[in-house]
Amino acid sequence: MDTIGNYKNRALASLDSNWGKAVCCTLVYMVLSYVAQQMFLSFYDVSTHEYTFSVFVPLGGVFALLLFPMNWSFQTLFLDIVRGQKASVENLFDGYKDGKFAKTFCLGLLVSIFVFLWTLLLIVPGIIKSYSYSMSPYILKENPDMDALEAINESMRLMDGHKMELFLLDLSMIGWAILCCLTCGIGTLFLTPYVYSCHAHFYEDLKKENM
Repeated sequence: MDTIGNYKNRALASLDSNWGKAVCCTLVYMVLSYVAQQMFLSFYDVSTHEYTFSVFVPLGGVFALLLFPMNWSFQTLFLDIVRGQKASVENLFDGYKDGKFAKTFCLGLLVSIFVFLWTLLLIVPGIIKSYSYSMSPYILKENPDMDALEAINESMRLMDGHKMELFLLDLSMIGWAILCCLTCGIGTLFLTPYVYSCHAHFYEDLKKENM
């Protein structure tokens, strides 16, 4: 495995001629995620802490669930970028195409459920498990014959002994995260591609190590 500094440098090198595409994809992804959240919360009464009945509330929940394939598409898009392949906003919808919907939806749903259940025990186990499952989108992309649970199990195998390395890589981004807050979130459009490109390079090294 590489050093934190080298992962950052490799990510920046991969994004060097792809910043425009990466930022556009991130913007579209964030807008759609925001719309789903607002549809779900727009009828939340702050004074009573209850939802006002509206058809938009369940619709918002369904829309949020249907974003699981897009979450997969967004993350794996950066695997294409670090490999020097073409990427565009259209790739955000890859999880809905060619029979991928059921598997990418199940993957997102299972990971969310597993992390939630571990978090019920304590926050720390939930964080640890989220790192255990973090490579599953890439694994499913490269192994379309696998089902969601198999991809999760393979991610756990690959990440055994490497969770802290990825956590420290993410932790090293805290300065940029603070800067994003100071820019009213605009910096997130650049930080998100940076982080996901680092993760994609991390996966590439994990795969080579386990060949």
